Amino acid sequence: MEAPLEKGVTEFGAGALWAIGQAIALAVPGAFGVHELFAAAALVVVVILFQVVFYGAGAPNAAVMLAAYVSGEEKSVAATLRMVLATMAGAVVGAVFARDTLLHFALPVDGIRPPISFFPEYGSNFVLALEAVTSLLICSFSLLVLPKRFFIGLAGLFIIPVPAALLGVPGIDPAWSLGRAVAAKNFANNSLYLLGPFGGALAFGVACRLGKILKKLTKTSKKKKKN
Repeated sequence: MEAPLEKGVTEFGAGALWAIGQAIALAVPGAFGVHELFAAAALVVVVILFQVVFYGAGAPNAAVMLAAYVSGEEKSVAATLRMVLATMAGAVVGAVFARDTLLHFALPVDGIRPPISFFPEYGSNFVLALEAVTSLLICSFSLLVLPKRFFIGLAGLFIIPVPAALLGVPGIDPAWSLGRAVAAKNFANNSLYLLGPFGGALAFGVACRLGKILKKLTKTSKKKKKN
């Protein structure tokens, strides 16, 4: 069994490796002069390799980690804080490393641009709402569907972010969003991409808690009626 420090190092490494993998995948179109859809194909390869070869726990998402605690799946506050902070720190280091590596080889770093607003006509409230709803759905598939039906859950995690991405709202993973902002030294509107996903995670967790309470009350009520 891993000690907390060892777990923190593992989670830090996973956050860094996940950021590097995403940066490389997003650099594929510019590096090879191909259509941007190839970035999506590269991301699929990165996710599968990451899940199967490197880190069995799956792609680290700090919002999902928070949702696991609020919903009651994760019991330890200390473990949750360790996972969130280690993943966020790892993503920052990974994004900076990926930026410097791509620049060293004269490759485009467009994929590491921070998820700042390319859609001023939508407004901040729209972005926050879309981020929160998308994050809530990602938490649902990660914590409820994926453990029971792996392939359906994995497919859902690929499909759920698509509407947000099509509308130009790409910052669903708060750690990756922070990493890109640090790497680009551009924090304009970055708070939207932290508050939105974490807000969706909190909403999911609270909904799960309320669902459990309602389930208990229903069972208690049925028992009383039988007696």
